[in-house]
Amino acid sequence: LKLKYIKSLLIYYFSDEYKIPDKYYKTLENLVGLMKSNKNLLIELHGYADKQGNNEFNRSLSYKRAFEISRYLKKHNIKSKRIKIFAHGEIEKGNMNKNRKVE
Repeated sequence: LKLKYIKSLLIYYFSDEYKIPDKYYKTLENLVGLMKSNKNLLIELHGYADKQGNNEFNRSLSYKRAFEISRYLKKHNIKSKRIKIFAHGEIEKGNMNKNRKVE
């Protein structure tokens, strides 16, 4: 079994928000197409938050961000067994605005 890691999804959010920003729907449509044409493709969604708020809030927010992406995929007939969610909460390093993301 040969596994391949492809990092092609990167969605940024406004502070304290988990609704998918409108400008990323085309990216998600492309991902759905890729997953439908590659039935064995699995995806990991890693949610992150900035340092605003406490650890519990940030972990919850990062989960909600990744969950919204998974919900979108499931709504477009991608089976949940092909999707894994990771909630990382806040990240210390880098630009705070770039930490509000799902990849």
